[in-house]
Amino acid sequence: MRDFIAPDLAALFAASDHISLFVWEHSPGWPVLHCTDNVESLLGYNKKDFYQRNVRFIDTLHPEDLERVSQEANDAIEQPACKSFTHQDYRMIRADGAEIWISDTTVIERDKKGKVRYLMGYLLDITDRKHLELALLAERTHLSMVLEGARLGSWDWNPVNNSLLCNTRWLAMYGYENNSSYQSMQFWRSLLHPEDLEGWERALKAHIEGHTPFYEHVYRMRHREGHWLHILDRGKIVEWDGRHRAVRFSGTHTDISEQKKAEIQARRTARSRTVFVANMSHEIRTPLHGILGLASVLEGTELNQYQRDLLKTMQESGDYLLNTLNDAIDISRAEEGKLTIAAQPTQVADIVRHLRALYAAQANRQGLEYEVKAAPQMPLWLSLDKSRFLQIATNLINNAFKFTQLGFIQVNLNWISQPENQLQLEVRDSGSGIADTKRVWQVFEQEENTARGISEGSGLGLSIVQSLVELMDGSIDLESSPGRGSCFRVSIPAIVCEPPPVSSALAGEQDILRILVIDDSDVNQLLVGEMLSILEHVYVCASSAEVGLELLQQQTFDVVFMDIHLPDMSGIEATRKIREKALQQPYVIGLTANAVATIRKQSLNAGMNAYLTKPFTLEHIKNLLSEVPPLTLSKSDWQ
Repeated sequence: MRDFIAPDLAALFAASDHISLFVWEHSPGWPVLHCTDNVESLLGYNKKDFYQRNVRFIDTLHPEDLERVSQEANDAIEQPACKSFTHQDYRMIRADGAEIWISDTTVIERDKKGKVRYLMGYLLDITDRKHLELALLAERTHLSMVLEGARLGSWDWNPVNNSLLCNTRWLAMYGYENNSSYQSMQFWRSLLHPEDLEGWERALKAHIEGHTPFYEHVYRMRHREGHWLHILDRGKIVEWDGRHRAVRFSGTHTDISEQKKAEIQARRTARSRTVFVANMSHEIRTPLHGILGLASVLEGTELNQYQRDLLKTMQESGDYLLNTLNDAIDISRAEEGKLTIAAQPTQVADIVRHLRALYAAQANRQGLEYEVKAAPQMPLWLSLDKSRFLQIATNLINNAFKFTQLGFIQVNLNWISQPENQLQLEVRDSGSGIADTKRVWQVFEQEENTARGISEGSGLGLSIVQSLVELMDGSIDLESSPGRGSCFRVSIPAIVCEPPPVSSALAGEQDILRILVIDDSDVNQLLVGEMLSILEHVYVCASSAEVGLELLQQQTFDVVFMDIHLPDMSGIEATRKIREKALQQPYVIGLTANAVATIRKQSLNAGMNAYLTKPFTLEHIKNLLSEVPPLTLSKSDWQ
């Protein structure tokens, strides 16, 4: 029994822990005739276990693999010319119950008549390799399931030989079946939208040359039925050759067509909303401009107390409508990320005086104790956006007046120097309180006034406050409970600054200006004219851009009030023509009821020096004209 293999080969087998030789009979159970000395390290059995036939070769086979292994051996034996064969990898069970994987090549030893004498198998332990293969297969299966579940098409490209391998999902994404003719970069390029080809090539090249850690690009690919798909293409080089050339580039395609449609629709909706808000602003501001503007003119005339009270009510109602309109516009701007902040030197005392004067009459009517205080350590001047800060304050104070029937409203301005300089606004009231403090920040959310049993206001104010505070890198806190009032506390970064230099125009005697008003509205001509008369300036009106340009050729004007929307030519175009002409250049002030930021930008880019949004008051005109540089006339010329 020991002459099956040469002594030198026996020594070689004995030195190996991974390969063994078995010789077994071609009889039921495959009794073992001979095995190498290392069988114990392979299977955990002693050679005697096999020789005494306590264990047969077939007893060591895994039950799930037994039938297949037996069939493979029988099929080979039944072929007279077959001298050897290789099994598919199979499992054996060690004496301790552990499973091992075997690669088995078996030699069939026959006699002269072709009858099988015995079988000799070379068994190689491939357990480690097999576990690695199975783990890799499981990972690939998992990845395939993930790709399929995520509806991702995968691709594998060799940039050196330009070979491409795509999975079936990639092809199905574009309406094609798995076919070798579609597995090429040429086919891929043929589906690419011509307008996107250059950008795609540039993105690929950037990653191949090492400029980007990952490849990512969005472009269009044509479906077999002719429509275009928006594709998110992502990938990475995963293999390099010895010359540091990319030889394997793997990635995925994601169909984002539906997301793109949603984005396009969202942009269309946003544009429609912007147009609507602009039109609404223009249509409301135009008549409101006439009402509030003429009211400010009437305020400077002789009125009895009854008339003055009526005028005050009219102004307050107009101001409330204007504030609501501004809130609606700012909500739209905030959603589009177009709210802006412009810090400038601001006197804190002006803020205190403004907030006191603005609500004194309302507090008196409602019988509320109303006070505005600034902390003693408050700096005199701060650099901040005064108009935005007042917008925050007035929205919070308006909210307090809405829900406070008895008691007080306190407005405190505090200065916090640690850990950083901050201006803190605190608005505290003794009103009905807020039940759900989280909902009040939502757009159009209205807290019910429990005293009146109704919801009041537009539901915009607190949402605007939150947007502005975030824009100013600040924070806002709310303490409130039903029946115990509310306290809003806003903290925003602020910088202590010096007061601005006093304008020479403000410091000295106000000079008389020659002013041209170009506006097609009789109401606006009347309103601006009355304001200019009160300020003792000289003015001429023109109802069209053409007439205005002719007057500028004939006469010299210090200032031009230019309506943006004129019937024959836009005010923006008219301003460009003024700047192109070789004449003494006037100070051009744009007038519009459109509060959209893009109109303001276009106006200033066209050459306008300043910009007024309707409605404006006498004070607005006075302050703006005080900044006009060179003058042509002085009061002494007219006395």
